[in-house]
Order: sequence, then structure tokens, then C-alpha cells
Amino acid sequence: MTAPANSPYAPGDLVVGMVRRPDPVPCVSCAAGEWDACRNGRYTSCGITGRDGYGAQLWCAAPEFTVPVDPGIAARGVLAEPVSVLAKAWERISAMRPREHPHCVLVTGAGPLGLLAALLAAQRGYRTFLYTRTWTTRRTSLADRLGVTPLERLDGVEPDVVLETTGAPHVLAGALDLIARNAVVCLLGLTAGAEGPSPALASAMRRLVPYNGVLFGTVNAARRHYADAVQALARADRDWLDDLITRQVPLDRWHEALERRPDDLKVVVTLETPAEDAPHSGPAQDRAEKAPT
Repeated sequence: MTAPANSPYAPGDLVVGMVRRPDPVPCVSCAAGEWDACRNGRYTSCGITGRDGYGAQLWCAAPEFTVPVDPGIAARGVLAEPVSVLAKAWERISAMRPREHPHCVLVTGAGPLGLLAALLAAQRGYRTFLYTRTWTTRRTSLADRLGVTPLERLDGVEPDVVLETTGAPHVLAGALDLIARNAVVCLLGLTAGAEGPSPALASAMRRLVPYNGVLFGTVNAARRHYADAVQALARADRDWLDDLITRQVPLDRWHEALERRPDDLKVVVTLETPAEDAPHSGPAQDRAEKAPT
């Protein structure tokens, strides 16, 4: 990357660009730097709402919208955004359970987000169970190397914390039927709408209310969560992270990243074609020198 003289960065530094930008008013949350908790909905999000994304060789961002990445992480920094959401989830879970550490953590779903959720739980030293109906050799290996227990059925555990990443109401309903008293359940997946919410809602009413449980959802993250994510990636085994990224697709074949393959977990589009041949992303004032990771 390149950087102006008054920047906290130096040319060649690696950074991750944050997704969300504060609203122009700003609301109380955005004024406090909590853009992920914008109250009036006038925020913008790179690649999602009102702004171009980072899928280009050249883009620019103000320092406050970037987070430095340890050179040892290198291209694995592409995982910082999903891990930032998990870091935010754990911040909230800790705030809800200030006097008690979880004895048992259940992660539902063994896709990239679920595996990263298991990584953060394992890094915290919690006894962690990972559930999916589709255990592959790669998923099993990644779970074993984290020291988490694989589950093929939602049975035999009583979690204090549930991290639900599938977005499937029937999976949420099954997890809710297992929770311990005072449990915290975090929703990280979105339903595709194929199933009605009634089974999960019935389980929530039946279990959360008498058990004093907490159910919350989270998406996006503040800058501190990105910083926490980069630290979590720096602590993780590099080979484990490399095995989580199952395919890298060049920019000129980006459409291949959308083709689901049997062993896919995390598929990454690389931006390694010559910068001078690549189109800029966004208007001139939003262009940058080098897209890092």
C-alpha cells in the first residue's frame, strides 16, 4: 500500500478495510465510533449498501476505516471480517455472563463461520462442541486440530453458550432444547426463508423464558472487533487457517468462486492480476493505491 505523510501507516504495510461507514448525521452510536450499532439506518457498507466493495486492485480508505495486519498473517487477513463479527459476539456474551465462564459451548454449523467460531471458543479455553450433519474429512480434521468435539446429532450436551451459524430454524430449535440455565444464544446465520420460524420460536418461548436465557443476533463489527480478530488470527495455527481456505480463484475467473464444490469451505477471490490492467473501484476520490489482503 501507499500512504500519505501524516498516515499511521508506511508503504508496504498490510491492512484490512472495514465494511461499514458511519451515517452522516451522525446518530449517537455512530458519533461514538459504534458504526455497527447505527440507530437510524443511514450507514453505508462497502460492497453491500451505498458503497463499492474491496474487490479491486486499487482502492482507498481513511486510516480510521482500516486495521493493520501482522505480516505473518499475510493473505489470511481475508478472514478478519468474519472473525470480527465473532469477536463482537464474544464481547457481548462476556458482558451478559460477567460472573460465570461458560462450561460448554455449542457451535452449530461447520462452514467457514462455524469453524472460525469454534476456533475462537477453543482459544478461550472453553469445552467446545461443533455440530453438522455433513462431516467431511477436511471438516473433521479441522475440528480435531482445534480440540473441539464433533457432533452429528444435537444431543448429549447442555451448552451455556450457543453460536448458531446455519440460519436453519430447525437447527436453532434443536439447540434451544439443549441449553443450560442462564444460557446465551447468539444468532450469526440468516434463514433463506425455506422454513417457517415457528419451531424455533416455540423452542425459544419454551426454553429461554423459564431458563432466564438470552437470545441475540449480531452482524458487522466495530473497529476494536477487527483489531481483536487480527489478534485471534495471529494466535491461530497458520496451517489450520490455510486449510480452511479451500480454493483461491483469480479475479478474471471470479464466477468460479460461486460454484459450490463438495469440499468447499472458504473460497477466496485473489486480486493478483497486474494493477495497471485492472479497473478502479468507485469514483476517483475513493480510489486507492494497493488492495492489501
